[in-house]
Amino acid sequence: MFEKHFLEATENFYKSLTSEAFAYLDCCPYMEAVIKTLDEERILAQRFLHHSTLPKIENLCYKVLVNEQLEKISLMCKDVVQGELLKDLKNMYILFKPLNNALPILLKEFENYIKKLGMEFNVSPTVDPAQFVGNITDLHTKFTQMVIEIFSGDGEFTISLDRAIQSIVNYREDPKQPPKISEKLNRYIDILMKTRKGRTEAEIEAQLSKSILIFRYIDDKDLFQKYYSKMLCTRLIASLSFSMDLEESMINKMKDACGYEFTSKLSRMFTDVNVSQGLTKRFLEEMVKNNKKLEVSISVMVLQAGAWPLTAPQNASEPSSSQNQSEQNLDYAPQ
Repeated sequence: MFEKHFLEATENFYKSLTSEAFAYLDCCPYMEAVIKTLDEERILAQRFLHHSTLPKIENLCYKVLVNEQLEKISLMCKDVVQGELLKDLKNMYILFKPLNNALPILLKEFENYIKKLGMEFNVSPTVDPAQFVGNITDLHTKFTQMVIEIFSGDGEFTISLDRAIQSIVNYREDPKQPPKISEKLNRYIDILMKTRKGRTEAEIEAQLSKSILIFRYIDDKDLFQKYYSKMLCTRLIASLSFSMDLEESMINKMKDACGYEFTSKLSRMFTDVNVSQGLTKRFLEEMVKNNKKLEVSISVMVLQAGAWPLTAPQNASEPSSSQNQSEQNLDYAPQ
């Protein structure tokens, strides 16, 4: 009987607060006042009331001070999110989290804000592939940290972040054309593999890890694979990669993300190059051992059919200057 009257009196007290003491507070000071009131009520309830009354008091507080004032608080949600007012964001999360109808409001504004920032990178004509990758990974890092520190690692905000990044990555300038991300990301990786520019392998490895973060968000990974296969083919055939260890590392990263089947042809290409280099080395050693001289400098690669994005020429003629050398190669070639 006491509890019933006590809860009724408490509800009336809260309502008087919202209509009098809290009535003239702006959204952010109002949230601070409500959180302070909630904390004080918990302390008093734990000290003077039966433990079963505490959740009833809390529910009453949220009902009168938050849910019934939700429209007022929600009006500031967009400004708080886009202003990145971290203290106020934290307070809004604390107040919205227990309410099923409130948290989606904050989640939506959070996701829309990330999309807004990301789309600026997509539509800017001055952003090159390297800048685009850096911008997206920085955006991901920044808001991942926000999810951890402001939203207590709440999985629902992680999902909203993932949706936003996925939308940015797979943006289509022309709805009839595929997204440009596969081409952009491959051009960036191609530059990393070809040009050291004073960077250590560890630094380039870190950049490749950033590329994989973006790769995981790409919807059409088959299109990405086509671009990657062609560019890897060019690097391997023309010996343009400055580090085969980095090439192998990148293939392994994609294998970890998508499985063996996705990278099987890439792995076979990489294996072909290693095998060919080994055969060439042993051939040259054999030539020296038998006191034979090379008439021309050659490089031979043995490639598996179906693994390389190459079309075999229908009619190919060998220069006469290398025909004698080819016969020696055939004599050496394993049967």
